[in-house]
Amino acid sequence: MIKNDVVFILGAGFNVDAVSEADYQKPLLISGLSAHYPLVADLLEICFKEDTNYVNKSIEDLFQDSIDEDDKTPLIKLYDYLMELDWCITPYLKRKRNNAYLRFLRDFSESHLITFNYDSLLEILLLAEGSWFPGDGYGVPVQFNMEHFRGGTPPEGKTLRHVLHLHGSLCVYTEDFSIEKQPGSWCPILQECEPKFLFDPDKLWQFFSPFLRIFPSITSYTNPYNRIIAPIPNKAEGLKSAFIKAVYDKAIQYLNNAN
Repeated sequence: MIKNDVVFILGAGFNVDAVSEADYQKPLLISGLSAHYPLVADLLEICFKEDTNYVNKSIEDLFQDSIDEDDKTPLIKLYDYLMELDWCITPYLKRKRNNAYLRFLRDFSESHLITFNYDSLLEILLLAEGSWFPGDGYGVPVQFNMEHFRGGTPPEGKTLRHVLHLHGSLCVYTEDFSIEKQPGSWCPILQECEPKFLFDPDKLWQFFSPFLRIFPSITSYTNPYNRIIAPIPNKAEGLKSAFIKAVYDKAIQYLNNAN
């Protein structure tokens, strides 16, 4: 069997056992919340604990209400919680060399991974294993910044399998405008350009060494909590994102070729 012909589709349940596999028994350092990768039902406490208007409303409706009211607080709470989980849990998983997650990734070392999750658990573990790199690891070309070392830069490497985030990644955003100087004019013009995907691990930058953040340009920047499709009833608008459309195209290609 060619393992590259096997494709895994992963949802929130994939991460549920990460904390126990890491043997992490403390609350999160910053938020003080219990450490567990959330299912949808858990988001009520994480994102809406202080909201008294959640009676008889679904999680999806609550997120939609907050977006309609231009209230970014629930999305920011979700982003902060997931970033903190990755920050706390992945070092313990990497140290426990025989945990179920690393065994799974090694047993299917060339299988592509399609996920609806926003977190970076998979990428951090795979980068530590030397089998994934941000430039080609998301299924589409992603621009990245790499630290310079004495004697030159380390080799970029080549990804063995892709991690395809169907609902977006907190670490990738799109740049679709550039500043162009027009012939005969002294005034540069902001113009729409072919979308470029930029790697920005934000608070997780130290786990992606030697790959650094690409800091915001004057043309475009997307906050991490806006890089994902929020858990709302109708995701049609979010699916129009250039990054997500490109990732979906790649996922369809792999699923059509899968056993």
